[in-house]
Amino acid sequence: MFHSQAVYGINRLDSTGVNFLLWGNLPETEECTDEEMLEISPEEYIR
Repeated sequence: MFHSQAVYGINRLDSTGVNFLLWGNLPETEECTDEEMLEISPEEYIR
């Protein structure tokens, strides 16, 4: 899917700007409806 020599990983910070984002530390999410998805800004999608 990706060429290992063409991509690289970067560490991203959480909303506090202090801690790295880790899969094991992600908060639980609630399921939302399609109407709720419309309220999310485009900037939030690419964050």
